[in-house]
Amino acid sequence: MLIEALVAAIIFAVGILALIKLQAEGIRQTTESKVRSDASYLADKVLGDLAGQDLQTGAQAASTAITGFNGTYTATAAPATPDAAVSGSWQAMLARTLPLGTLNVAVESSADPMNAANQVRAATVTVTWSVANGGTRTFSQVSRLVD
Repeated sequence: MLIEALVAAIIFAVGILALIKLQAEGIRQTTESKVRSDASYLADKVLGDLAGQDLQTGAQAASTAITGFNGTYTATAAPATPDAAVSGSWQAMLARTLPLGTLNVAVESSADPMNAANQVRAATVTVTWSVANGGTRTFSQVSRLVD
């Protein structure tokens, strides 16, 4: 009878340990999902800021700090000084959203094949962040901006 009780206790302990492992994995997956969602939000916000510009004049259709952005831009969450091209708005957003992340924005301009007076810009926003196991994850989004 004592051996049966000992075997039952061992089986119960193994079951509890499996539930603890399952809960830890669920928390890890939920955290990674939230960070992916934050990266998606950040990329959408940056593309929204770029889309708010008048491509001909660089003036803003909305009240953002971006003026005539063209080229590439990389930000970390804690830069030494804010980048003047974006008045630090993207760095501040990155620091709030993904403290261990990096934001890379690349914009290429070309003439619109349908109307040479207009510019077509392709914007690629890439967000990279570190995960708990020491690896990195990347979220990238591409948008075509037409004036």
